[in-house]
This record gives sequence, C-alpha cells and structure tokens, in this order.
Amino acid sequence: MTRGVPGTHDIDLMLHFFKKIQAKNFREFTLPKFNKAFDDRYKKNLRIMSQRDLLNFMQTYQRITQQMFKDVPKYASIIMSLNNNHQIQKIKFNK
Repeated sequence: MTRGVPGTHDIDLMLHFFKKIQAKNFREFTLPKFNKAFDDRYKKNLRIMSQRDLLNFMQTYQRITQQMFKDVPKYASIIMSLNNNHQIQKIKFNK
C-alpha cells in the first residue's frame, strides 16, 4: 500500500468537511478530482456529492477499513499496536 503524493492531503478541506458533517447542515459537498496520471488535482473539475452519496461513501470505506484491520495482520511483516495517544505500545515482527 502507498500513501498519496504530496498535495493530496488538504488539511483545510478535511477540517471543513468534518465541520459540515458534524453540523449536518449541508445538501452537497464539493470535492476535488485527482488526476493519477499527473499526481495532481485537476484544476477545474470538481465532483459534487449529495449528502446521501457522501454518507454512502463514508459507510463503504468504514467497512473496508474494518475488514483491513481484521485481515492485514495475517500478512504484515510488522504490526505496531498503538495506545489511545497514538504512541507505539507494542511491536510484533512476523516471519
């Protein structure tokens, strides 16, 4: 697995997104489209998601993430358990 390239993590957009979700006062949310060929966002093309689309998207990735946490330890070389402060509590090395 790889992480996104620099510039794909927009902290301000993320904070705005969570404020909107928490307030539950939105009908649509505009998201940037990402062009994998250039490892950058498209300049003008935005994707508009309705509240229903957005909640469905979140629920889908919630299920994928939960399944990943269940399956990945079987295949990972190193497993790090974190405490509530996100500090490494335990490290397990698999052969």
